[in-house]
Amino acid sequence: MFQEETFASEIPQPFQKLASLLAMPPSENWDEFRHSFISHWGRKPGQERWQMKEVGLSPSRKEQVLQVLNELGMTSSWAPKETQYDYAILPGATVPSMKARLDWLAKQWQNGTRFKQIVVLTGQRPLTPEIDHISEVMAGLLPENSSLPTTFTGSNAPMHETEAARLLLYYYPYPQGMERVPVKFVDSPRCWQGGHWSRCHTATTVKDWLEYSPKPGAMLVISSQPSAHYQDSVFRREMPKGFAVETSTASLTQGYPMAVLLDAVATWLRTSDEPPELQGQ
Repeated sequence: MFQEETFASEIPQPFQKLASLLAMPPSENWDEFRHSFISHWGRKPGQERWQMKEVGLSPSRKEQVLQVLNELGMTSSWAPKETQYDYAILPGATVPSMKARLDWLAKQWQNGTRFKQIVVLTGQRPLTPEIDHISEVMAGLLPENSSLPTTFTGSNAPMHETEAARLLLYYYPYPQGMERVPVKFVDSPRCWQGGHWSRCHTATTVKDWLEYSPKPGAMLVISSQPSAHYQDSVFRREMPKGFAVETSTASLTQGYPMAVLLDAVATWLRTSDEPPELQGQ
């Protein structure tokens, strides 16, 4: 049962509820809480989300955790607040997630949102066939009578995330007018770290884009749940003065494993030295 008095008052109440539901020990301050949560529920170095073991919670407890995640704004959609932006930012992800983000951006275009450039921030994460499903995603984009291949294996298969993103954006059926928006790809390499090849993360791709000296302007970052808070936090931390950051996302529509959802919280907390303001999107 949730006991408010066991947690420091500086820890926002939804996080207190989450810690109680997960039977975590009480924390005396925010820094202690975030380190404890990351240690318990965050991925280990070099581990991908889909490699995590599922969390053993009862169905009723899982439902309660999902309610708290909704309270934290990690399951709902965030619609754009403006209609004009200088940049639409597409952070890299698995191929199905990149397709979903592009679908959301296209929907905003159809709703009247405009942007002068699309910036795709990806990297050289090797594709994982059982996660990225490149052939299935591309087959859904190409017309039935297309002469182009719908199975991507061997020499025509993209090797990593950036190559998959290039294919995706090249063949995507854009709504009228959006196909004329220029696209810039930022391809961040992997690095050798701690005895293994480490792929880039959001902050790395942002820093690599800034090496091109983009002009300050209004940015619409297209994310996806449950990662929108994390990516919003990274962009707000990394972008220099003059860039106005806004993040938009579709709602959480698929049944993610609880381990992935809790890791998304831990990943967000890694960027939050201070308790985040939990204002509605």
